[in-house]
Amino acid sequence: MKRRDLILGSAGMLVPAIGRSATPCPPSQLSVAGGTSVATACPASQTRYTTNFPLTENPISEGGRWTNGGIFGKTNVQTSPGRAYGTMVSFDQTNYVDSCACLSGFGADQQVTCTIANSGAVNGLEVEILLRADITAAHVFLYEVDCVFTGGINLVRWDMTNANPNSFTYLRRLVTGEVPFANGDQVQASIIGTLVTVNYMRSGGAFSTLFTHDTAGDSLRYSSGNPGIAFWNETGSASNQPKFAWSNFTATST
Repeated sequence: MKRRDLILGSAGMLVPAIGRSATPCPPSQLSVAGGTSVATACPASQTRYTTNFPLTENPISEGGRWTNGGIFGKTNVQTSPGRAYGTMVSFDQTNYVDSCACLSGFGADQQVTCTIANSGAVNGLEVEILLRADITAAHVFLYEVDCVFTGGINLVRWDMTNANPNSFTYLRRLVTGEVPFANGDQVQASIIGTLVTVNYMRSGGAFSTLFTHDTAGDSLRYSSGNPGIAFWNETGSASNQPKFAWSNFTATST
């Protein structure tokens, strides 16, 4: 979402898959001396969803797994084989109509890793990772990791309701030029407890931490929701939509 600086098939494609795995709980152990049972820890199950968008869909669905922002008055996410991108075309300087969509069934602690598809991106395009997103007809509450082409990465909290559909708060401002957003680079974002961590990896490299933000000190914070994706296009041209996109999406939670 551009803030006023007034300011996840076909052959060779990964079929979208969601799964829940768990390590079996060990049986309780008995004490030889007293015969008392000892409680053993049971690892939490893990929810995981991964896709490289093998379908042509508008809006994105992948078998009904995605909820799109159109139900609230935002715009929807679309896909063509190998990439997801927005349907937004322009910005009227008032209404923030990012193309957004989120999954369901994830725990509060979640991590998302996305791969950048840059095929001639221009100014006015953004790709976004959503954490703890709750998209309904009545509100959109979430944390947005906002990747601004030619800029950097903002962290923004959306506090949008029918009464205040454009309400948001910056939690971290981008540093111009801090990352290149080259084709094949990856952005990874997580929220564990109250801590948001954003990592970046150049293609063929290793992840390094770009920034962290502890929401514990924020005046408002979200403790539940689901991972998702979003996009911004204020160029006025639909032809620019696929030029800055996600080519792969993986989300996990415990």
